[in-house]
Amino acid sequence: MSERVRPVYARGFFSFSADGRVNQLVVFYYYDPDAYYVGLSKEELSEEINVLKKNMQRFLDDEKIMINGKRVRAWVRHARIGFVSINYPFIEYVIDFKGNLVRGENVYENEYENEITEYPYEAIWVFPGPITSYRLAGKVRVLENLLELEVLPGTETGGLEWIRFKL
Repeated sequence: MSERVRPVYARGFFSFSADGRVNQLVVFYYYDPDAYYVGLSKEELSEEINVLKKNMQRFLDDEKIMINGKRVRAWVRHARIGFVSINYPFIEYVIDFKGNLVRGENVYENEYENEITEYPYEAIWVFPGPITSYRLAGKVRVLENLLELEVLPGTETGGLEWIRFKL
């Protein structure tokens, strides 16, 4: 990735099913003033995607993701680079993991290094039952089993975050 390519926004969609499987679609949007990504050959683009996929997997491996107290491992299943325009590429990741749920209250936890966000991002979580409580940085809105998260630049994130829900 060129040093001048910078992230401007990210969006995530997380679907938590009753069997404990979580499917994620995470999209990072960038400003690319030199059209670096558009200028890559097909082979270079494929190589760049492989590097991005490995880097994302490394980030996920550094996180501690737990479902009901048991650690689970997230996997990058797919990555691709697309374009809103020649100067606004996006990188899309499909990620999944699975844990064991129980009847009653369940807890999803994610622990990662503290950081100050440089760009805004939003996420939507859909759970198989009503959300009972949460601890997340940013603005949160809960509607039964749906959690919307908005994080503005300059927000301190990281540490232990969690969402509790009933099944």
